[in-house]
Amino acid sequence: MRAEAAVELLRRTRLFAGLEEATLRALAERAIERSYPRHGRLFYQGDPGTGLFVVGSGLVKVVVTSEDGEEMVLVTLGPGEALGELSIVDGGPRSASAEALEPTVALIITRPVLLDLATRDRALTEALLQTL
Repeated sequence: MRAEAAVELLRRTRLFAGLEEATLRALAERAIERSYPRHGRLFYQGDPGTGLFVVGSGLVKVVVTSEDGEEMVLVTLGPGEALGELSIVDGGPRSASAEALEPTVALIITRPVLLDLATRDRALTEALLQTL
């Protein structure tokens, strides 16, 4: 994904919509782009929460799996939507799993990147707090 396309994607995301251009650009430059096939897992319940994901294209379902192996779908997310925000604050394990329902491209913004930028941009800190 080109840098300009990544900036536009972040600007459309509720979490990042009100941020300054410089902050959006810094996030886009430090984001990691990943592609997932249909049924590919972005992350599993219990995995370390290392960052948040922004769906660029495709669809992602977020599910919780019970001890008996039954899945409950919490939400389905499409382009411009973010998931995994809680891991930014607590750094704990994932409370749910995320699976691509179709071929999906996502930007991953790691916890260290977000925390670093949040220390320099109060608007980003406020956006993270409002989302949670």
